[in-house]
Amino acid sequence: METDKAARTPRRFRDLAGLQRAFFIALGFLVVLVGFITLAQKISGPETTFGDEARFGLESRRAVSAIARSEDSSMNLSLKVRGTGAYTTSDQYGGEVTFEPGPAAHLVALPFVRGLGTRNGLWTFAVALNLTALLLAAWAAFRTGGLGVAAWVVACGLLTLNLTTQTFVLNINFLVLPSFAALLVAWAVSTGDVALYPLLAGLVSFIVQTHLGYGVVPVVAALAATALLATHSAKFRKLLGWRYSGPTFAVLLVLWFPPLLDQIFGTRNLSKLLGLRLPGSGLVGAWNGLGAILHLPPALQPEALNLQSPRAVELLVAAALAVGLIKYWPRFRPQYELLVITLAVLLGSLLVAWLSPPGSEVAYHLYWIGIAVGFLLTAAGILLLTIENPAGRMIRRWNPNLRLSLGLCIVAVAALPLLAPRQLSAGDQRIVAATESLTDSLAKQLDPTVPWVLVSRGGWSAEAVANGVIAHLGDAGVSVRKGVAVEPGEHALILSSGPLDVKGKARGIAKFGEQTSTSKAWSTAVDAFAADHAPVRMATNDSNLVSSYLDGRTDSICPDQTVLGASALRGLAPGALAGLYAHGQVLEPRLPPELLGGVQAWMEDQQFFAYELPAAREQEELTFSSVDCSSS
Repeated sequence: METDKAARTPRRFRDLAGLQRAFFIALGFLVVLVGFITLAQKISGPETTFGDEARFGLESRRAVSAIARSEDSSMNLSLKVRGTGAYTTSDQYGGEVTFEPGPAAHLVALPFVRGLGTRNGLWTFAVALNLTALLLAAWAAFRTGGLGVAAWVVACGLLTLNLTTQTFVLNINFLVLPSFAALLVAWAVSTGDVALYPLLAGLVSFIVQTHLGYGVVPVVAALAATALLATHSAKFRKLLGWRYSGPTFAVLLVLWFPPLLDQIFGTRNLSKLLGLRLPGSGLVGAWNGLGAILHLPPALQPEALNLQSPRAVELLVAAALAVGLIKYWPRFRPQYELLVITLAVLLGSLLVAWLSPPGSEVAYHLYWIGIAVGFLLTAAGILLLTIENPAGRMIRRWNPNLRLSLGLCIVAVAALPLLAPRQLSAGDQRIVAATESLTDSLAKQLDPTVPWVLVSRGGWSAEAVANGVIAHLGDAGVSVRKGVAVEPGEHALILSSGPLDVKGKARGIAKFGEQTSTSKAWSTAVDAFAADHAPVRMATNDSNLVSSYLDGRTDSICPDQTVLGASALRGLAPGALAGLYAHGQVLEPRLPPELLGGVQAWMEDQQFFAYELPAAREQEELTFSSVDCSSS
């Protein structure tokens, strides 16, 4: 009898009854609606793109051209950093370098940032990626366990989403739901659904290329699913046939062609990655990964870590209530496979901790605790719905319409937290305001047809604000480049030089050149740029860096267009590329005194420094030969 009921459980859309079809469509519509509302609120809000989000957008804009130049050892920042030859978004979340074997995420984001601009395009990319992953997870659950299991997965997915997870463009955040989806697709494949194998290959490849550490658990789950599939001899033979192996091979070839191209003709990045341990990423980034899956607010400081959150309670209570969403589904075969995949997830988590370098196991393992907890909650709910138990018998006695209505209400209530606007911290608000003001000033006054060299002195904060400025100038039509290599038609070389950070590792421009000589590193880059675009104009907030460089190079640098100080914005100077000279006039962002004070206090708190070097005095100390800059 149980077998007959299991056989009648609809697991294809065409097999659903009218009311079930409506419910299935409503689930998908709810996911899309939540994403649309979240994105609309984000775009209409006061936030701007800066820091690591802007960096990711800039890298995505030039991903294709960077791949095409893979034989160039000085490939631009998007794919080659610090001479490692690694596809990376270096320093995005606390570790010195997080190795990325391929540019998949950049290529996916490329049409979004090109079509919608860096700000709107990045957030649209993140929302689209997260919601697509949730829909794929629900579809795999439906094909394996039926409509009830799919509804449970959607409910859990909506509960674990928040505004940060949906729109924050860091791979520790936007890979949470794709990883979750990969585990559910692996479960579906393990039961014999070979049609989903190309999808599993694509998901796992995307995750591995975007974050080497995140890829460990999905890879282990995919291997376990393949091993389980091999126990279904007939299904495994179907997988080996061209109908399914062909699309799988095509997906793998498309996604891994750029890294393979680099391996054969470029820097052999894949070979280098084989001998590396997974990098640790720090407590803050790791806690965001755990918070994303448990719907906890992200921690700003390690000492703020705690589990006393209403969101965790909300998730557990809603999970208990959502059991009422599902009709009774009889016992079915995939329970065994689900337990095996869950075991693979736990083993993969332990593998990540083992591969992480000494001292980072606990912090880095928090990512996998978060994903494992989320998947275990989902698996526990699925098993509760499909195994004979008192709760299942009680649910079966309920009126079907009551179950359906209650389920829709629960899902709707679960989505309500997503609709609340996210409040920025005071520090973020200052940076947003500073970036917007500076961007507005530069976009209005900087001539986009003139080659510029912008040199910013400072640490990560300088890069964060500079990235935002560059991204917004790019959206405004000013073609700029941050890094060493500059493509034809681009008019600015953006450099950032800074002190050693708290870990004693050189940051800023030092990562583009010799670690022992920051000045030599960026001066070499400027020489190369000036040779192709001379004469150029230079802007900086640290005249000590550029004064020695300018001496003897007046044939390529226009003296009357050179910035040598930022006294008007001394508090903001290290992170704002402030005090630009253009046609003899100082460009100064018009910021209120209270904002300047706030930014200065924030930067002092971050161990950055400021300069007060009057531009006129610095100009008097230098001598220039006569240069005709009118043609530029």
